[in-house]
Amino acid sequence: MSQIQFFATRNDILPLMERVERRVSVKYVRMGRFLTSRLEVFKRAADLPDIGSACSESAVGCEQFLICDPVLAINLDRANDEERSYHVNQLYNPDTIVLNPGGLWKSDVLFTACLAPLLIPFPNRQSICCKSSLTRSENVLKGSADTMSAQRHTNS
Repeated sequence: MSQIQFFATRNDILPLMERVERRVSVKYVRMGRFLTSRLEVFKRAADLPDIGSACSESAVGCEQFLICDPVLAINLDRANDEERSYHVNQLYNPDTIVLNPGGLWKSDVLFTACLAPLLIPFPNRQSICCKSSLTRSENVLKGSADTMSAQRHTNS
């Protein structure tokens, strides 16, 4: 499956994600390394902190979120380090899509946003089932992005 990359400010990405949220129920879970096993979960893209504003000088360093079914349990990767840290990532959550909202950095640089379904192939039956549901979700997201892009070109 491919990634969907696009340039988006807050005013671009929120209508896109709201359109998806009207069609399917989702939750957003902050990805990263944490010192607690408590997850940061959001019900709407509009609730994501500083969506549309890049928090790093590189798109790779920006916040990322898993998007998934609201009832899906999120698996944590517990690190064997001195700090007993936990990682929220897609490796242990194959039924998710990664959202990197990108956004404006210092008001003059716009980083790309990215939606990425599972990029690591898992050779088991569960991943085959998950692959078809992710394909449906990817099609909803891609259709929304294509529609918004066409509307933007029509309005310009």
